[in-house]
Amino acid sequence: MASGPNSAANIFDPIEVARANPYFKRNHMGQVTCTLCGIYCPEENNFLKHIAGKTHTLQLERRQQKELRHLRLQEEERLNTEAEERARKEEALLALSGGQAGNSGGGGAAGGAGVSSSAAAAAAANARFGTPLYSFRTEHDEVLYRTKVWVEVMFTQAEEGTRPLHRWLSAREQHVEKPADDYFVYLLFACEGYATIALKFPSNANRSQPRDVLEEADGSTSEAHWCSWDPLKKVYSLFFVLSR
Repeated sequence: MASGPNSAANIFDPIEVARANPYFKRNHMGQVTCTLCGIYCPEENNFLKHIAGKTHTLQLERRQQKELRHLRLQEEERLNTEAEERARKEEALLALSGGQAGNSGGGGAAGGAGVSSSAAAAAAANARFGTPLYSFRTEHDEVLYRTKVWVEVMFTQAEEGTRPLHRWLSAREQHVEKPADDYFVYLLFACEGYATIALKFPSNANRSQPRDVLEEADGSTSEAHWCSWDPLKKVYSLFFVLSR
């Protein structure tokens, strides 16, 4: 029982606090080392000053970003696997439905043509306003290895109450470009009455997500991802950041 107060008091001992840090290490020469930054400190007090400083904080942020990037890559791989499986099932269903249509229509080729023409007619009817116009602008930062991307899509004939949407699609999920090239990821913009358009970006680049914060060179911060729909101008805007 007597050891309890003593062990609690050690929490306020700078030497004990320093040694409890996961990045604290004393090498074979007796020097205190920060294993994260690779910096040597004369003693524990200097180590505490180091971990409270800008260099250590920056290294922590970089480590966290690396871990997040690793998790995102794992998630992308999982999504790609699921997309490939869905694509196989969809192709099997399309082949089956085509065969059934061919049997009922009196000939596989004729039946398949009927299904294709029906799908094309449905797509044309849905895109009665045609393909929307869009503008695209980028700003590359060679120091921070990141690219800001602005996209505006004009849905000038969109009906009242309609709101366009966007989504990212992996190469395995799309059925337009064959064979699928995993180097690309597709950014789709869709609105009722318009043909869906797609832009291609490198799939290995990190994409900013909603609620991400962007740190500028002057120390200020801003949103790293946002989208908006102007129902008066009928312009759908999207901003995001690509980084390594």
